[in-house]
Amino acid sequence: MAVCAVIPAWADDLALCLDKQVEACTRLIDSGKFDQTNLANLFTARGIAHKAGGEFEHAFADYSEAIRLDPRNAIAFVDRGAAHEAKGELELALADDSEAIRLDPRNAIAFYNRGVTYEKKRELDLAIADFSEATRINPTFALAFNSRGAAHQAKGEGVVQKWPVLGNTDNKDPSAW
Repeated sequence: MAVCAVIPAWADDLALCLDKQVEACTRLIDSGKFDQTNLANLFTARGIAHKAGGEFEHAFADYSEAIRLDPRNAIAFVDRGAAHEAKGELELALADDSEAIRLDPRNAIAFYNRGVTYEKKRELDLAIADFSEATRINPTFALAFNSRGAAHQAKGEGVVQKWPVLGNTDNKDPSAW
């Protein structure tokens, strides 16, 4: 949405795009053609559109319905956690991100999102641990590397590691910085 403030001509197109996604998902949800798992995915997709449009209450309702339909839907927990974090509901965000991690321990985004929430709570060691796990799972997750460095800086430690060079992630080797 920040882009729309810079380029106002995009605002109408973005709103239309989100409206169309909500409408399309609603038609599919109402069609009765999908099993519970796919229906849960549709509710998650519609929740994402609602969140992007700033309609958090609708987003929460859709994510919660997705979770009710498929309690093992880690993505719905990740997305609901992100919505809670965006609203400043940090304990709820942590609970959802932790559940997503329990369901899918290889979900780098869940670790990253939980790290962001810990960082907002000023629990920097926990944030660093989650950012580190996100980069271990996905070594190309640049945002997680950046956030880990920012958390180290916030602790007064300076930048510990930048992008790994040629796959070298050993913090003691200066060529990795």
